[in-house]
Amino acid sequence: MLKLKKTISQLDENTFKSIESTLIKNKADNFLYLLQSYQKDTSDEDIISFLKLNSNSFYVLKSRLFDKIQEHL
Repeated sequence: MLKLKKTISQLDENTFKSIESTLIKNKADNFLYLLQSYQKDTSDEDIISFLKLNSNSFYVLKSRLFDKIQEHL
């Protein structure tokens, strides 16, 4: 899901902050961590180990975050 990383990296500062504040407001901690980690270019392995996810859960998390970003845009 390289599309997600690319999309996050191309977000302007205002859009990123808006998505970030929405996730904070909704207490979506895993989505928020993933968003911020991809902004900082953290590896998938580090994210998986920090969030203690298996590969299927990580894929679902990325997919749902991508959907949330698309809805926001």
